[in-house]
Amino acid sequence: MKPIEVPDSNSDTKNYQMMYWSQGIKVEAYVAAPSESGAYPLSVFCHGGYSTPDDQKAHVTTIGEGNDLFHYDKTLIENYPSGQITIVPMYRGYGHSGGTISGLAKNAADTQNAIKAVTTYFNTHKNFPGINKGHLYLSGVSLGSVKSSMKNLHGLQ
Repeated sequence: MKPIEVPDSNSDTKNYQMMYWSQGIKVEAYVAAPSESGAYPLSVFCHGGYSTPDDQKAHVTTIGEGNDLFHYDKTLIENYPSGQITIVPMYRGYGHSGGTISGLAKNAADTQNAIKAVTTYFNTHKNFPGINKGHLYLSGVSLGSVKSSMKNLHGLQ
């Protein structure tokens, strides 16, 4: 868990880059957490992207162009409210994650493993706020909205 600076983040939050393992691949996620101790709900934001595997795409940092340009970086945790812990898994093939673009099923596994990793880390390290068991909120855009509603992501806590 590496502290990072995020330009337009809430002043009541601390921001981190987290690397975790998902099916043998090292995957990146960004985390925003309240500065105050206590237990908070976990909010998971699933970003959009490619729905099918593409072995030629690795370390994707943007998609689209012009006004539709989307960045896969720490700006994804800008302006999250301080009353929750927010995680944005990058999935394999995106950002600083290993591997290549692997499609919907493996993105779902990466999301599930991110939830487990951040929950374990925050609930076992005294310098971090805890995560309320049973208070998990999933949201997403484009492909991420599909992932956030997939059956295999339900009931994680």
